[in-house]
Amino acid sequence: MTQVLINGLLSATSYDYRFVAAYSGTFSIENRVVTFKEYYYQGVQQAKTKAGVPTAPLAVEARMDEEGWIVSWKEPASDGGSPITSYAVEMRHNRSSEWEIAERGLDGWKLWWRPAKSDRRTWEFRVRAANTEGFGAYGYSSDKIVPATASESTQSWLYVVLTVSLIAILILLTLIFLMIRARTRAAHLKKERTHDKNCITLEKIAGINHAPCQPMPLEILNEIKNLPHVRSDFIRLEKKLGTGSFGEVWEGVATRLPMRDGETRVAIKTLRHGYEEAEKMKFMKEAILMNNFDHPNIVKLLGVCLEGPKEYLILELMEGGDLLNFLKASSPTDSFPSQLSLRDVLSMLIDIGRGGAYLESNQHVHRDLAARNCLISSGTPHRHRVTKIGALHFPNDQNETDVDEGDLLAVLRPAF
Repeated sequence: MTQVLINGLLSATSYDYRFVAAYSGTFSIENRVVTFKEYYYQGVQQAKTKAGVPTAPLAVEARMDEEGWIVSWKEPASDGGSPITSYAVEMRHNRSSEWEIAERGLDGWKLWWRPAKSDRRTWEFRVRAANTEGFGAYGYSSDKIVPATASESTQSWLYVVLTVSLIAILILLTLIFLMIRARTRAAHLKKERTHDKNCITLEKIAGINHAPCQPMPLEILNEIKNLPHVRSDFIRLEKKLGTGSFGEVWEGVATRLPMRDGETRVAIKTLRHGYEEAEKMKFMKEAILMNNFDHPNIVKLLGVCLEGPKEYLILELMEGGDLLNFLKASSPTDSFPSQLSLRDVLSMLIDIGRGGAYLESNQHVHRDLAARNCLISSGTPHRHRVTKIGALHFPNDQNETDVDEGDLLAVLRPAF
């Protein structure tokens, strides 16, 4: 085995190299001796030298200031191919004294050090850096003592003053922010209390009972004024969708709806002819309830019509129908696979969860969040589909009656 020593290489450095092998010899042919020589050229290869120790720290300087000695230095010209992990500082009284270890574990980013006690004026210092390969060469301070200049002294005091001032400003700003936040919160609470005194809450609406012989409660009348009203001649019923507990649900067209232009296809819930006052009260409560909710996954109330015998709730039309029938129609059969992907099913679950979370944030909880009580915007494949919780009303207004198939009502009650 042949070893070749190459001098002058740098540590942690990549080099390209190749070698040439020469083969020589002799052979006899027809009583003649022939000498030959052949060469073998290896392809270019690459190798990297190992990391070494750092070089000596640069510009090591020791000087006196108001607090005593301070030693500073600059990073070595080379870290030896491995990051510097620490510095070590040694000191001695004079050149005839032995070096003493003053500090060995200084962090690799720290480029200064101050001794705890420095009563002598003849100290000499040296510093060396270390990496994973070990300690490097020393960098020495000069024999000359460098006193701190007046500008450096002033500068150090300026840093102290600026730091203290900055901390004081931050504390002041924090106090101002807390005061403003407290005042804003107090004003908000005061506004909420005033609003609670002047406005009826959904829980109060749910608890209002209305006897047939009595006029409509004042709270209900005030809330009815805030509903989006639509004239009956702007509403056209076209197709019956289902029958509910106290009325019918139709598909139709409405014009001049609040915040909408032109004609809009809608779902129209009607109050049946010959209704009782208790049924009308439920009808009004449902309109008030829906008007208080505004969320992409809750069926939205678009308007109401309260003109004499024509009592309508105008809702956004969910063309896909109820979720239960849609899932049944999309189920796999012997001839066709399922029409729904896992992403479609997860999207429906997320939509329903968002709607339920919104209701919870308004201190209401759904008691019958079944597929029959959820609606989808479209039953056509490959179209954007949104799932929403259907129309809502208060269950304590019902006598635990069953909801007919095709009814768009869901069940909602205040959460306590």
